[in-house]
Amino acid sequence: MTKLLPLLLSHLFVVLFFTTFTEGQIVLSNLYVCPKNGTNPVEIPVGTTVGGTTNVTIAMSPTCTLCMLIRISSLTGNLSSLSMQDWNMVPVARSYLNNSWENVAGPYVDKLKITCGSSNCTLAIPQLAGVPAPSHFVLLATNRQVSTKEKVARFLEQVTFGPTLDDVNKFNISRSLNGQCATWVRQQMDSNITVPTYHREYFRARADNPMFNAK
Repeated sequence: MTKLLPLLLSHLFVVLFFTTFTEGQIVLSNLYVCPKNGTNPVEIPVGTTVGGTTNVTIAMSPTCTLCMLIRISSLTGNLSSLSMQDWNMVPVARSYLNNSWENVAGPYVDKLKITCGSSNCTLAIPQLAGVPAPSHFVLLATNRQVSTKEKVARFLEQVTFGPTLDDVNKFNISRSLNGQCATWVRQQMDSNITVPTYHREYFRARADNPMFNAK
């Protein structure tokens, strides 16, 4: 998931170049849906009274998609500025892989309340003090298909101290991974197939100290 964030911020940079946010672009709806990858963001109207709360219902992200709710604030008041230094971008919440919306690190992490149903969530967005004006809340999305080989590498990263390319290539990417991963685990636990490596034995074989060589 961390690899998707740079892609999202890169898209946001392009959006700021070509999009001027105005009241006319607000999408008034009972349910907000993440925009398709590569399309303009969806702006969400949020109140400006400090201490107030705006309840917004947003659909969970589609499969293989990261959707983020971000607050964009102009630091200079110049909405046509093309300099990233003139904009303050604050993450508010995220939904990925069709999962529920969740809090993210930042000023909203302990203030944003989220209630989810089967396919969408209601976010109670608080109006924080000290937020630069004008500010806009937008939905941005990016998607990425994970290849079978990448799934194998991820699995081996989780169950070993670090796989090699040869380890990854031993899997047949044209077959189901569930059975292959289960077989791999069973083979790791079978000493007749996989000879165990003991840390103490490894250390003593390489320690140049008579004390460790004593029987």
